[in-house]
Amino acid sequence: MLYKTVCLFLFVALCASGDTYDPQKNVLILTENVWIKESHSLFIKQLTERGFQPTVRVADDPSLTLTKYGEYLYRHVILLAPSVNEFGGSLSVKELVKFIDEGGNVVVTGSSDIGEAIRDLGSECGVEFDESGTAVIDHFNYDVADDGTHTKIVVSPKNLIKSSVIVGSENKNDFLYRGVGISSDPTNPLLVNILQADRTAYSYSTSKSVIDYPNTVGTNTHLIVALQARNNARVLFLGSLDFLSNEFFRSSTKAAISEVICKVDTDRPILGEGKTPLLSVQLYHPMSPTNQLQHISDPNLGAKHLPFLILL
Repeated sequence: MLYKTVCLFLFVALCASGDTYDPQKNVLILTENVWIKESHSLFIKQLTERGFQPTVRVADDPSLTLTKYGEYLYRHVILLAPSVNEFGGSLSVKELVKFIDEGGNVVVTGSSDIGEAIRDLGSECGVEFDESGTAVIDHFNYDVADDGTHTKIVVSPKNLIKSSVIVGSENKNDFLYRGVGISSDPTNPLLVNILQADRTAYSYSTSKSVIDYPNTVGTNTHLIVALQARNNARVLFLGSLDFLSNEFFRSSTKAAISEVICKVDTDRPILGEGKTPLLSVQLYHPMSPTNQLQHISDPNLGAKHLPFLILL
């Protein structure tokens, strides 16, 4: 159900407009090179089929810009360029942070060949990608097609966040993952750990013997982390560019991936309205120590009254 998670966090603002030009549907996809468009064509195709209007550009294109005449051209940005050290045109980490601050949604992918721009963007949002040259390694749970480094790991669906509001119904498929580890502050209420590694995994260099203690070990090795900002903007961090590739789409995780990333479930909003059962909702203000309690509706939880954290 991992594709569904991304959409619930990042694309819930998609409008049901029939107009040909709708900035709410515009997605800027920045790639590492021209071949990414081909190697990740199934992912891009899924976006198109879900009503989005993707524009694919290379991340160092000198004409890159997010705005025109003071207005944003895109509502969503997807970074399929983990090794980039500097963006082209007027785009920069600072501009992306501003884009998020003003309500834009971003998907960020990493890899073992991760550049400073992606690591800096992660740091601005409270997450840390492990260093370049490292990878998540699991000597007990790896794919049969692994190259011997045990970096093409198999992740149990039990490691997916247990929240039907975020990921929908229970997933029973394993996930394939090949990429860098992520760490985040577990006390930060703005961050949500979506998928974590197994207890036998760790993040370290694949070319060196393990001498120092790894940066992350076991379930503290996060694979996918989401940020829901105070302004309701969503940022999703994936440590694996391969996770969205055609190769992984054709793997046993295809069904789960397509559910989470490429499906916009407009019939099942995270927080609904109307004549539905109420939840007790805690309004959390990061800049204020005062918490307020308010009742809202959600059509997905039946008659249960459950706490739900809204980040303002």
